[in-house]
Amino acid sequence: MSMKNIVIGIIVVIIVVLVVMIFANKEPEDAMMEDEITEDEITEDEMTEDEMTEDEMMEDEMMEGVKDFSLDSFVEFAEDGSPMPQFSVKELAVKKGDTVKINVSVLSGRHDFKIDEFGVYEDTPTGETTTIEFVADQAGEFVYYCNQPGHRAAGQWGTLIVTE
Repeated sequence: MSMKNIVIGIIVVIIVVLVVMIFANKEPEDAMMEDEITEDEITEDEMTEDEMTEDEMMEDEMMEGVKDFSLDSFVEFAEDGSPMPQFSVKELAVKKGDTVKINVSVLSGRHDFKIDEFGVYEDTPTGETTTIEFVADQAGEFVYYCNQPGHRAAGQWGTLIVTE
């Protein structure tokens, strides 16, 4: 065998050994990285009650009876140019005893928000979001509306449905 063949053989063996070492070391690291899950990646749904803090469990229990809604209050114009004030959501449904949170964002016009049977009335300034919160302590269907002159009659109302 010539010296040239021996050198080439040694180089080939070294390259093969290096390639094997690189792939052998890389696979376990990649597998470990895929299997590793940081605490930040665990969602509340994946956590058991044992893993949840007492504050998180209390917050979870409190949120079960809270119904959160968002709606826009605005003015559209009919083909004849007459204003048509509106709420973007026409029906809200909750259960009796729920805490109801309604976030009203006024996009245009002057509006307010009222539900007579629950004693709810809030002015809702243009360009702002107003949060209205109350307990739905009676079952039935209740009209929520804008109390500005002519707005309810023009269609700015919806129905809150409270079931037992």
